[in-house]
Amino acid sequence: MSVILIRADGGPTIGFGHVTRCRALARTLHELGRQVLWITRTPDVLPADVKALCEIVSVTQTDEFEALSTLARRHEAPVLIGDWKDTDPILMQRLRGTGLPVALLGNQTGAARADLIVKQRFVPQPETRGVHYLDGPEHLLLPAAFSALTPPVAVTQAQSVFVSLGGSQSELIDHCLALCEELCRQRNLEVDILRPDSRGTPHRAQDVAERMRAADFAVMAGGTSLHEAAACRLPAICLPIVPHQLDRARSWEALGFGVSIVPDTPHWESQFATAFNRFHTDVEIRQGAIEKMAASVDGLGAQRVAQFIHTTWPGEPSPPESS
Repeated sequence: MSVILIRADGGPTIGFGHVTRCRALARTLHELGRQVLWITRTPDVLPADVKALCEIVSVTQTDEFEALSTLARRHEAPVLIGDWKDTDPILMQRLRGTGLPVALLGNQTGAARADLIVKQRFVPQPETRGVHYLDGPEHLLLPAAFSALTPPVAVTQAQSVFVSLGGSQSELIDHCLALCEELCRQRNLEVDILRPDSRGTPHRAQDVAERMRAADFAVMAGGTSLHEAAACRLPAICLPIVPHQLDRARSWEALGFGVSIVPDTPHWESQFATAFNRFHTDVEIRQGAIEKMAASVDGLGAQRVAQFIHTTWPGEPSPPESS
């Protein structure tokens, strides 16, 4: 029986976006009757639901090509789905040279070529490095908890703020969190800060969705949690923490979903305080953002991408287990 391979890591140093995307895709592939084997160097950070859905294989050897190609032969894999922090184009070339189709997820694919590239962007861009190419908000890989949510109606004056600055840790993040807490204290706002899980694993998607839906606006880093905020129709001030988040942050503001302010640039704290006050008091800004997000992101990207993979590389699917 053929098995689809997923290769993804996560943790405090690289964040959990890779795991979150692949987790959503693995669940949807499972619902389509596909068996999934998850290959990782960080098995301890994988959530319990991933371990229930997939067979987990820990990669310890330095020769990743040998490990992946061996597993692909052993399991007659019709495709390898990879979501690396930095994609090695030579590794992709060697794997595809064995006849193994490769699907790459995310925006850090570099110069690598693949049989399918699934970008994670609000605004699609031209791409020529994949035989197949999926991009734009309709292909954002989100858990089912973020699918087809009803847009809220903005309250006249915000009362609660959700804060999530990613799964990594740094002095800059600590400083941003302290600013958020102080601004909330000054304005008597409730604040809900989503901190990295004490066990070093991603939070349950349903819990995150409920906490986002309970807030009137948010302060977010520029990672893939912005996709979840958009699916929840949660207006947000985006603080891109690392350089690769800048493009997503710019798109966030350009689309009218919120504003973007780059930390550690001149006068950014005063700009942040001004934006925070606007989101607190201006219902029209928040309602306008809600409506724009509802028109753009439906949270069904994982179903679309899984169906594409299922159809393109059918293998020999097995029926899903009965519950």
